[in-house]
Amino acid sequence: IDLPKLCKIAHAHNIPVAIDNTYSSGYFLNPLELGVDISVIAATKYLSGHSDVTMGIVVINEKEWKNFDKLPEALGFTTSPDDAYLVLRGMRTLDVRMKAHEKSADEIVEFLQSRKEIKTIFYPKLKSHPNHEIFMRDHKGANGMITIEF
Repeated sequence: IDLPKLCKIAHAHNIPVAIDNTYSSGYFLNPLELGVDISVIAATKYLSGHSDVTMGIVVINEKEWKNFDKLPEALGFTTSPDDAYLVLRGMRTLDVRMKAHEKSADEIVEFLQSRKEIKTIFYPKLKSHPNHEIFMRDHKGANGMITIEF
């Protein structure tokens, strides 16, 4: 998705833009830099890195924060110190793990491209991906998610 273009259209109509940024974990993409107002990340996935915590993170720009600043306490969406520690522990190795995910995915995709059983590989770093140019413009890398069609 062309986030800057989408944000420009939405903001022209006073519509805030939210994105699920779990794919990049905040490591490969900072959507707020592209105009997004609200970024949601499942910290259970890449951020924690150990599958031992259930947590979500919401990153909100200053303009939209006024609509959310009391919401976590009002709804009981607070994080325990132990869960915060577990995610912080995982974040210490996030850069190493995300680079390893990307390297592994690149190698798997390279192998899959040589297989006649594979009809299509959906991986945004491939030039054949319909959003390749936008992806490469906005992202600093890709995780290990690959979709294939037989």
